[in-house]
Amino acid sequence: MKAKATLALGLCVALIYAFNVWVHYFLGDDSFISFRYARHLAEGLGLV
Repeated sequence: MKAKATLALGLCVALIYAFNVWVHYFLGDDSFISFRYARHLAEGLGLV
């Protein structure tokens, strides 16, 4: 019985992780945009 409980818990954790990845997939793009703004500002190009 303990093996089934462990398997069920692992499956729940994996499903929650997969859901969060699916919902928040755009966060990488958003941070990359900020990095580009910072790089341009540091290079003296302004906020382009």
